[in-house]
Amino acid sequence: MKVILVISLLSLALAATFPAEEEEPNFENGDPMLREDLFEGDIMMDDNLLSVLEGRIGADSNPRILWPKGIVYYSFAPQVGDKTRTLLRQAAAHIQNKTCLQFQETSAPQAHIEVFPGKGCNSFIGRTGRTQRLNLQPNGCVYFGTIAHEMLHALGFLHEHTRSDRDSYVRINWSNIKKGHEHNFIKRKPNQNHLYGAIRLYFPYDVH
Repeated sequence: MKVILVISLLSLALAATFPAEEEEPNFENGDPMLREDLFEGDIMMDDNLLSVLEGRIGADSNPRILWPKGIVYYSFAPQVGDKTRTLLRQAAAHIQNKTCLQFQETSAPQAHIEVFPGKGCNSFIGRTGRTQRLNLQPNGCVYFGTIAHEMLHALGFLHEHTRSDRDSYVRINWSNIKKGHEHNFIKRKPNQNHLYGAIRLYFPYDVH
């Protein structure tokens, strides 16, 4: 119960204080947060995700994916540009200022997040126990909100818009969803209350 409360307060604090996003990006070749080969478009599959999806939602149901002592280690691949580095550090500072978590850059070969300019904007769910990729492609992912969104996945959070209680807070216009992306809006099993305004929601017209 204590972990559930902490996770809920963390998400609520971030949703309430999240800075205004830059101009909403316009993607000519598709949204990089909606890769068809990933879970809900931007979450890489592994045993952590499968165990979380067995019946509960988020890190509170699977404490082994949390970061020990609240310290989140990360590094940048050499190819990562200066703008990505700056915005990720800003996003880390924003989350750190609103929570009891700490973000530390590292060069040691320990379990940590490696920020990489790979395909799309995507992350694993929670700590994997090894070096784990957080992909931020230069064209389409280098925005404060997008980076914070993927960092929260790495902390153990899933999307709000597929929660079991989402219909009480948002309306899904199925006719606007691009064919083949409907699975990104399937509701999961019940667990927590919906956090309207959370930064893990899509933009209103993300999938069309």
